[in-house]
Order: sequence, then structure tokens, then C-alpha cells
Amino acid sequence: MRCVAKTVLFFDVDNTLYDHEKAFENAMKDCFITLFRHRRHDVNRWFPLFKKNCDLYWEAYEKGSLTRSEYQHVRLEKSLIPLHLTATESLSRRFQQQYEQTLPQFISPFAGVHDFFERTHTDGQKIGIITNGSGVTQRRKLESLKVNRWIASELVIISGEVGTHKPDHRIFRIAAENIETTNASYIYIGDSWKLDIVPSIEVGWDAVYLNTRGERPATSHKPLAQCRSFPEVSA
Repeated sequence: MRCVAKTVLFFDVDNTLYDHEKAFENAMKDCFITLFRHRRHDVNRWFPLFKKNCDLYWEAYEKGSLTRSEYQHVRLEKSLIPLHLTATESLSRRFQQQYEQTLPQFISPFAGVHDFFERTHTDGQKIGIITNGSGVTQRRKLESLKVNRWIASELVIISGEVGTHKPDHRIFRIAAENIETTNASYIYIGDSWKLDIVPSIEVGWDAVYLNTRGERPATSHKPLAQCRSFPEVSA
């Protein structure tokens, strides 16, 4: 992907800079083994149940009928019932805290991320981040990915820190307001059509769709490019 002068590249984090699904599974399994040592042999039976409930209750969380803590509790609670285990709210909090502490050790960048960031930075292009999530968790991920040296600190925009989240257009405008360069153009690279591609195009940015899961675009929005892997983004 070739960029002209004064183009600022913003990236999503999860499933854009690393394989979040793989890291999520490994971290959650590690948490289960840690907190249910006497049932560690059930971990491979438990995780598909947990993932099913993550997906089942996600829409309720997105629509606001479940708070974040309620969502985290119900997905664990329901996944443990078939194993005849019980999840109290206290246990759910411990599980989530354990996950957030454990996740960074399972994170590694996609092939080509470091080389691309180094080349882009050397060429004088600015690099930023726009991501949903809590500030603590997302910043830990960036540290684990070892990309902070290429990213301008003022261009790390995290929903939990700015009070709005993708696909709200405001989070993209906040990012643009932090750019000192005048007459800059913007490219956003992300893996979610709904959260990344649609809103970035609607605020007037170019977008690159990192479609690693081979999903069909749900609208007629036209990204600058569609790639199946990070090396394609950096080509």
C-alpha cells in the first residue's frame, strides 16, 4: 500500500495487528485451568460452550441491555452450567481480571507488521491507533505487540479513554483533531466492515479492509483495498 505525503495511517488492533481469536481462546483456556484446576480436563469441552455464549449475548451487550460486567458474568455462568459448575458474580470478576492479565502473553503480531511499521515510519508517515476497549487492556496489547516506538502517543485513540466507540463517527473525528499536520488525508485499516470500514468511509477517510475471515461486505461502501492478510496490506 503506497501512501502520499501527509497521509496518516490509523489501525485497529484486534484481528488487524494480531490474531485475536487465537489469543482469546488460549488466554481463556488458561484462565479456566487456573481457576478450575480440579476440572482442567474439561477445558476443551468448556471453551466451545463459552464462545457460543459470548456470541449469543453480544448483541444484548451492544444494544445496552446488558452492562459490560453483566455480559461477562452471563457468558461464563451459562457456559459452566453443562459442567455442573457455578459462577458467582465475584468469580466472574476474578475470571475477567485473570483474562486481562493473561492475554498479553498470548499476543504476537501478524507477519509483516513490524517491517511495515518501520518502513512507514522511516518514510515519514504518521501511524495511529483507533480501537474499542478499555485503556488498560488495549495499551497492554500494544506493549505486547511491541509497536509503540512507531506510533505517536497522541494518536492512540481508545474508546474507553475518549468516551465514544466505533462505529460512532466521533471517535474518528477525535483522532483527526489530534493531527498537527494540516491538509492531511487519512487511511484506516481494520478487520470489521461494520465497526471499521463503514464509519471511516462515512467520515471521508479511505479505508483498507483486512478481511482475514473472508466475510462478505454488508453494504455498498467502497474501501481503497480489500486484503486477506497483513502482508497484502503492506505490499
